[in-house]
Amino acid sequence: MPAVLSELEGLKRARLRDEQETTADGKTMTVQVFDHFEQIAPGRMSAAQYDAFVHDTVNFLDYVGEPTQADRRALRYHRWVVLVFCSYLRGLLGFSSSSSTGKTCTDRVGSADTCRADVPSMTLFSAPTDPWSHRTRIVLAEKGISIEIVSVEPGAFPRICWT
Repeated sequence: MPAVLSELEGLKRARLRDEQETTADGKTMTVQVFDHFEQIAPGRMSAAQYDAFVHDTVNFLDYVGEPTQADRRALRYHRWVVLVFCSYLRGLLGFSSSSSTGKTCTDRVGSADTCRADVPSMTLFSAPTDPWSHRTRIVLAEKGISIEIVSVEPGAFPRICWT
């Protein structure tokens, strides 16, 4: 494969060194092992300039791959703050799992049938070709959370009225 940046870096040749290896049957054989590159023809850039150019190019390609990556990484700390705050608020309001408090579902809600595992606890609007809803289904299934799946066409989401 041709090196597309060889004009900038210059032409190089691999220098190999000979090493002796012993095979499983006890025979000794000579093997060539890579040692270093040898400059054949200089390029238009020095080694430091070329390294800086490659560094900048790789960083640019990384940015082009996901332009919102910096924003996403900046939000990571905000998510933790919100998560900690919601956990604290949940503790203040007394919402905890029944296994940690010893309460049953009837004690908290008033009726045992509303807490059955087969009653859907959420509705997932899903398109047949949507990879994100598929991933959500996998995670919810692994967590044992029951869901109601409503199949929708992309862009034609139903109106939801919260009462």
